[in-house]
Amino acid sequence: MLNHYSFAKKKRSVFYTIMVLLLYMAYSSNTGCTEHISTSRTRQINDTITNKNNLPNLQKKSSSTQSLENKNSTEEISNPPLPDLVSGLDINKRKRTNSDGGTNKIPSEKVKESLESDEYPLHTAILKKDYTTVKKLLKNQAVLNEKDKDGNTPLHIAVKHNQLNTVQLLLDKKADPLYENDKNQTPLDLAVIHDRCDIVIHLTQVIKNKSKQLGADLKTIFNKTIDNDNKDTLLHYIIRNDKLNIVQLLLTNDTDPNKKDKDGNTPLHIAVKENKFDIIKLLLKNSDDLLIKNDLQQTTLDLAVIADYESIFIKLIQFFIKNKSKQGGANLNKTEINKKIGDEENTLLHYIVCKKNDKTNEIVQWLLEQGAYPNIQNKCGYVPLHYVINDDNWKLYDLLLQHNAHLDIENELQQTPLDLLDLKKQYDKIIDLINDQTISNIKDINMRIGNKKITLLHYAVDKNKYAETELLLGKKADLNIQDEKGYTPLHYAINKNYYDIVKLLLDKEAKHNIPNQNKYIPLHYAISKKYYDIAKLLLKKAYRLTKGSDKKDFIAKVPHKCETWNILFKDRASLRGSLLEKFLLSTQCNTCEPN
Repeated sequence: MLNHYSFAKKKRSVFYTIMVLLLYMAYSSNTGCTEHISTSRTRQINDTITNKNNLPNLQKKSSSTQSLENKNSTEEISNPPLPDLVSGLDINKRKRTNSDGGTNKIPSEKVKESLESDEYPLHTAILKKDYTTVKKLLKNQAVLNEKDKDGNTPLHIAVKHNQLNTVQLLLDKKADPLYENDKNQTPLDLAVIHDRCDIVIHLTQVIKNKSKQLGADLKTIFNKTIDNDNKDTLLHYIIRNDKLNIVQLLLTNDTDPNKKDKDGNTPLHIAVKENKFDIIKLLLKNSDDLLIKNDLQQTTLDLAVIADYESIFIKLIQFFIKNKSKQGGANLNKTEINKKIGDEENTLLHYIVCKKNDKTNEIVQWLLEQGAYPNIQNKCGYVPLHYVINDDNWKLYDLLLQHNAHLDIENELQQTPLDLLDLKKQYDKIIDLINDQTISNIKDINMRIGNKKITLLHYAVDKNKYAETELLLGKKADLNIQDEKGYTPLHYAINKNYYDIVKLLLDKEAKHNIPNQNKYIPLHYAISKKYYDIAKLLLKKAYRLTKGSDKKDFIAKVPHKCETWNILFKDRASLRGSLLEKFLLSTQCNTCEPN
């Protein structure tokens, strides 16, 4: 009977021990093999077992139970990693599924979406960002390139969840960076799609360095179109992220610099759009096609103009000049050069003349030589000369005129380029240019300026600049040219009582009898303003030039009724004696006074 009792007690003890082990294993499984039983809890369970079997002749505990108690009594189990709890299991084995196809998922919101029935412990550890566990699993020779139900390897998962350290670890363990998942995506593709720039750089360098070991065709890999929002190639993506050294790496490994994204943009389009000057310089060393158009029919030159990236525009044009216009020889595509760009509808010539750069003249000359037309109007009716006219760059002005630029083209405000000229500001500069022969064209010297349509000679006379008046006359300035209201330079000189300039003009054969719009000749102003010395000069000039019956014609051109004029011209001696003096001093005729 006693033996039977002892046997029953022994049986119960074994039963309780087995139950504890089963509870232990179930608990470990339900916590994803990463939750742990504390020492105090283990001891509490063992105490319960002891109390249940508290009989004097209880048989010796099983070796497994004794081993567990000894371990708990000598070692603090504080958050042990996954491999310690799954020692002896197949760490690459898929999780067991329920009969309905479900799985015992890890209760974590961060990884809930990703944990499916056919994931592996290594995938799970990566998803949980448990780097320590990942290292221990790899130490126990977990399969590096095992795929989940979507064909993703652990490296795919690490890339997708932006775990650079894990990516580096997996690659160090020789994970294959070229494995494709079920969507034909490599880890490199996923890095681009999910914008993991640091990982993209690392993967690119690894693939390049290990290309022979991997049997990688770098040209195919680096030129692959990736299924991200922009349908980028790797080069597009790297440029967007401004990684110059990786751009250089790609370009030295057969990457196509002219491949387009979904909008038709080449890598150079992207670099210009995003103002990445150093990358542009690098791309220009590997591409000779600046005239590739995107889906909006824009070249890289167009984009530089639209964004007003002056330094980039100049760099692109200099590339053309240096390479002697590879896109069509000496005569570079006139249609492209003269097309209107952007909302303002400027041509390349409009754009560059507005830039005060030491390369401007060189570029303008090159564009003109390539067929740029200087008389194209933009949206507001402006030609390039409208923008040049008030700059200090008169060499550019002269360059445009040499290529048949017109001075009479009106903008939408009905202003010609000369209407916009600020003569007060530019006069001294223009005179200097005439002096050093920069401006020598008679047409330029006689240009009509501003709303009043005055010439340089009108201005010089009006400002009593004797030397400059003499200079302009020596350069064949038209001394009888009229402004908008019909005034000649002689009218201007008399109106301001500039005796010396009046004499200079008369000596140079200025016409004394040209009427203005009000039909007043210069003599009219001399008499009405009582500038008698000037009137004498005019009368002597008039008498000397007028012969016979023409005297009456001369008188007829002066709209007045003063009888003194008739007396004056009846006697030729009147011009030689005191009668002229008497006439000039005594004339008081209101009808002779001009408005």
